[in-house]
Amino acid sequence: LLTNGNLLLGTTTDSGLYKVDVAGKQRVQSVLELENVLTLNAISTPSNPANNKSSIWMDESGDIKVKINVEGTIVTRIIASFES
Repeated sequence: LLTNGNLLLGTTTDSGLYKVDVAGKQRVQSVLELENVLTLNAISTPSNPANNKSSIWMDESGDIKVKINVEGTIVTRIIASFES
């Protein structure tokens, strides 16, 4: 916890952009509730999620996608497409 009120976990570098800055994986064991905006950065296709889990990401083309694993069957769907 820094004197400016920012909290750093797994890092010692404060960019000054975030109140909480976590380096590494995070886990919410119940519900993640947002009262504002969720921002996705473009990434390459992630690996398949574990059994009975899913992943949401934005690919390099700007499409928002979800990859779902139900009992070992994996499907990928486009939630929203970037259209210029």
